[in-house]
Amino acid sequence: ADSRIRAAVAELQRIDDSEQGKFSLEKSRRWKETFRKLCASPDATVERMQRQLKHSDRHVRACAAAVLGFAADRQAIDALVATASDPDPVVRACAIQALGRIGDRRAVAPLIAALDDKEQLVRRAAAEALGFFKEKRAIQPLLRSILVKGDGPYCSVYIPLFALVQGRVNYGEPLAEPAPWALTQIGGAAVPELVVALRDHGNRNHRYIRWALGKIGTPAVAPVIALMKNSDPKVRVAAVSVLAAVGDNRALAAVAEATRDDDPEVREAASDALAKMPAARRTNK
Repeated sequence: ADSRIRAAVAELQRIDDSEQGKFSLEKSRRWKETFRKLCASPDATVERMQRQLKHSDRHVRACAAAVLGFAADRQAIDALVATASDPDPVVRACAIQALGRIGDRRAVAPLIAALDDKEQLVRRAAAEALGFFKEKRAIQPLLRSILVKGDGPYCSVYIPLFALVQGRVNYGEPLAEPAPWALTQIGGAAVPELVVALRDHGNRNHRYIRWALGKIGTPAVAPVIALMKNSDPKVRVAAVSVLAAVGDNRALAAVAEATRDDDPEVREAASDALAKMPAARRTNK
């Protein structure tokens, strides 16, 4: 099994070199295919892969964690939880993604703890994994990872192997980052604390709070409409943004009403929002 993992690691490195270290869908496809072949090997048993999690080579440990994630066998949970504290951040991230893929609720507490990891790639892996559990206990830690730790998107930093091989979420748009996405999966239960965070319009990652509330949709409408009475016009502008994203009848009526707000900035935001909506939906003027 050790030689097969090393061969897989070497193949992954060749793929990475051929793409000059850049992300591409083709690279992701080739990496996934390499892992599938390794998983199909008769040597790649759960027991053997668990032993490889203690290998001296970090690449082998990361590869073994990823394979265990693909195997999705619950008997690997304890070993992967231990590996989530590995000294190497990519190994930790691979183990965390594997825990999310397996979906055993014993992993929830370690995943929440991983949101405080010193490495952003590990925190992002934990946030994505928690999204699959829809765990209410994760709401505050996820909010903290957005607002305090500032876990927004990668810019020109290294996209780790685990994200391409293990990640199951196609976020599909710029603001759909792991922690905000995880909050949308929790849904209505996350709305009260997201609405509180919406008032903190000075935070540099405030846009992720607006995005999450807009994606949650209908459960967020009434609490956000209530913010239209807030004395701070910037809070009302943020509320308009969320309501416009939701776009149901109550939200549209509230946005239309905001075009008559006392504050010119709020009126402008509401008018712009209405102008960008399809004509058939702009019925409340």
